[in-house]
Amino acid sequence: MAFLKNVQHDVFISYAHNDNIQNWVVKFKEQLYQQVKTKLGDSQELDIFFDDQMQPNHAIEKCVTAAGQSALFLAITSPSYVSSDWTQKEYLAFAQNNTAEDCLFAIELLPIDKEKLNSYPKLAGKKRTHFYKTIAHKVQQTLKPTSAAFTNNICIIAEHICQQLKTLATPVSPPTTKTTYVPNCHYDVVISHNEKDAEWANNLCGYLRKQLQRFLSTYDGIQIIASSDDNLADSTATLLAIATPAYYQQHKVESAAFNQLAKQKALFLVEYEPCKHAGSLNGPTRHKFWVDDDQLGIIPMTDAAYYVMADKLALLVAEQLKATQQQWQSHQRLAQEQTRQQIEFGGVLNSMIMVCSAPEDTDLLQTVEQQLRAHKIGHVPIVNSEQIMNKDIIATLGFCDALLILYVKSDTTWLKRNLTNCYRYSNGLKIYAVHQDANKPELGIYIPNLKTYICPPKEIETYLPEFIQALNT
Repeated sequence: MAFLKNVQHDVFISYAHNDNIQNWVVKFKEQLYQQVKTKLGDSQELDIFFDDQMQPNHAIEKCVTAAGQSALFLAITSPSYVSSDWTQKEYLAFAQNNTAEDCLFAIELLPIDKEKLNSYPKLAGKKRTHFYKTIAHKVQQTLKPTSAAFTNNICIIAEHICQQLKTLATPVSPPTTKTTYVPNCHYDVVISHNEKDAEWANNLCGYLRKQLQRFLSTYDGIQIIASSDDNLADSTATLLAIATPAYYQQHKVESAAFNQLAKQKALFLVEYEPCKHAGSLNGPTRHKFWVDDDQLGIIPMTDAAYYVMADKLALLVAEQLKATQQQWQSHQRLAQEQTRQQIEFGGVLNSMIMVCSAPEDTDLLQTVEQQLRAHKIGHVPIVNSEQIMNKDIIATLGFCDALLILYVKSDTTWLKRNLTNCYRYSNGLKIYAVHQDANKPELGIYIPNLKTYICPPKEIETYLPEFIQALNT
């Protein structure tokens, strides 16, 4: 019985019988079955269709029918595979009933010319896990089933197959409209690439989509695209640039959009070959998908290393998307408060600030609020430690015009505990403080470059005009 209830077979293994030398394909299937079975749970059913008859072209109609009744298709590609008419029939039978590219998997037993995969259009763009190693210049050898590299590759493929089977087994209502994880963007991630790097970029795009959905716990909320259109940099939350020499020559890496993304730490550089950087893209960290081998020179990463690096990259992108989403939410909260106060004050506000005061200074806060209203300055009041430590509230500080701190009656303990958190979110804002005791510790200990006013509470009104004037300059 199959793991999935609506198909006859969970996985169909398509291969050329000429490649089953010394039962290589048989051993591949046995190890794959065991790994997938273990990952799904030993109590779960699993059906992997595999034509184990040793005679070529045996019962081809049976194989074609089975391919059309399978949930996933795994091709063991090789020179023999791409020259076989029967494997093409198996592929077409599957493709007619299943158009989802996520249900296609491929490995490469020996190197093949990409042009010979034209008869398998969806396989041509798939990343094919290599089950061979280079033993001399342009000489490859198939991995032995007893080798560690063979076992590692099996584990990687089994993990992807297991994830896809679980995805297919989970009923999901398709969304009516496509939305981004980060609001107010057309795309969450754009993988920017040169035309000749399209295949590599698309493979990375497909893998990152799955991993970002996992890391961000969302099914269809991630809008990610691989494109050579520089204009998309203006409409994405994050951008991954496939950095190659040709990319720097043909793309607008000095544009304002690229610089803005780099400033926001939302620009990632990805290399699958060495590349000397130039221009505004010098800043971001490079994520290298290549290694420098002492004997072979610059070579692509092994499949295991590729997925490790891709997972690391996906995690960094996910964290950046979370941060961008939180910033947008903070900005929305502040905008709503600003709109409310505009209605209350009966006009457009001149500025929007945050006023932070200790609980003991609420009477002083009321005096300050009256002055702010008179000058049409909106404000977000923070009156206790609980609010200061609330990230949703304090994060709005990054979108304010200034921060005003009142600590006339409060003690040093309150300062130490709370002001550092304010400064963390201030992002270079103008910061002002009011207190009455010159002997109190200067806030500069906690907040550098601070403008401080020392005055008794009753005289604060005489200092507020100076503060308001400084705010507007």
